[in-house]
Order: sequence, then C-alpha cells, then structure tokens
Amino acid sequence: MTDYKTEYYSEVKPNYLDFDENLPEYWVMKYFDRWKHINKEKPSVLGIGCGMGRALKHFERLGASSVIGVEPSDYASDIARSRGLEVITGYFEDMALDGLFDLIHIEQVLSHAPEFDSILAKARRLLKSDGLIVIEEPNDFNALQLILEEKHGKYWITPDHCNYFNNASLSDSLRRNRFEVVKTSCTYPVEFFELMGDHYLGDEEKGKEIHEKRYKLLRSLTFEQRDKLLSSYAQQGLGRDIVLFAKGVNNG
Repeated sequence: MTDYKTEYYSEVKPNYLDFDENLPEYWVMKYFDRWKHINKEKPSVLGIGCGMGRALKHFERLGASSVIGVEPSDYASDIARSRGLEVITGYFEDMALDGLFDLIHIEQVLSHAPEFDSILAKARRLLKSDGLIVIEEPNDFNALQLILEEKHGKYWITPDHCNYFNNASLSDSLRRNRFEVVKTSCTYPVEFFELMGDHYLGDEEKGKEIHEKRYKLLRSLTFEQRDKLLSSYAQQGLGRDIVLFAKGVNNG
C-alpha cells in the first residue's frame, strides 16, 4: 500500500506539480462550474485530501468565507501552504475537527482509501444540515474504456487505486452514509480522443494536448450547456470521472 505521507508525490505522481499548474484556465472553469451549484453566499469549505490546494484556492477566490484542507502528504501540504491556504497535515480519519461546513470537497481521494466509508461517515458529521458534499472519483471500467480494452488493447487502470467506482456504486456508498445524491455529473469523456486516434494513453506530452483540447471544447459552451452535456454523459455511465453532489439526510 502506498504511503501517502511520503511516497505518493515522489514515486507514484512525481510530475504532479506540472500537471497541477498546466492549463490553469481549465481549473478556473472546472471549479467555477462546481461553485455555481453550491448556491450559498460565502460558504465555509473543507477539502479532504486537498493535495496542493488547487480546488481550495479557487473556492477561496470565488468567495468562500473560509477554507481549510486536510492532506496526508508533507510535500503537498507545504505547497498548499505556500499558496496561502490553511492545511492540516495528516489523515482525515485520524483527526478531531471542530465546526461544521457548508461545502465538503473530496477529489480523487476515495479510490485510494481502503476504509473510504469511514471518511464519508465522518464527513457527514461535519456537514451542515443544508450543506453539500461534492465528490469526484475515476469512472473506471466505463463503456468507452471497455471498448478500448476489447478492440484496441488499451489499458487505463491506475495501479495505486484500491477502489473502483461507477455512478451506481459511489451513489450507494453515499446513501449508506446518510447522504442523498442531488446531482450527477462527470468530467469530459477523454476516451473519445483515444478512440478518434489521439493516442494519449502512456504518452504524457500527448496527454497535455488532450487536456487542452477538452478545455477548448468546453469553454466554447456556456455554463448551462456544459452542465447539460456533462450531466447527460453521466446518465449514460460515461465521463472520465464521476462527479456527485449530495446533501445530508437524517434517517435515524
């Protein structure tokens, strides 16, 4: 199992900082779109497994009243702090946190967490009664990936993941921990590019080109058009990543 305090950014993702800083306009658009669904003035935000603080920094700029992150990696935490963010270094499951939050943001974390239910259960306790949790996780084994595997011998699996989700299984996990999914979306199905001949799998430079192509496509649309497009893909089980918005429920 990967040691996320010391190994992840040095051994598994040694070039992640370059990716984090590549095409900043895409990240502006991505987090602006999420922000539009929060529908609350000056929300307080908690980022679980916040990495280098990319999402939190955008939420701060968009008007959050406060942002705080939890991140196990010393390296990533230091970068997030250099960006002016408040970050606690350590595993979220091990921490005693005070207060309640309007928004809890979890991006690409649960796929790495063997005991992900404990993360969701604790997050539920820290969410305000009218708050939202937003989760993004890889949509592995989706229909487009299976086509790539079957017809082209292309593989996408990330070996450091210990959980693989689709919309149904991630929604079930949220319901099991007293959340109700209120919106289902996704990130753009980049597998389309591979199927059209832009062979980015295993090619880091080509991957950067694909990153920019999807941004150019999405930025040509209005927020409402992007929202409808990505939601429709999600309803068909597509999208490179699952994006779910959920609220807490009281069911005893």
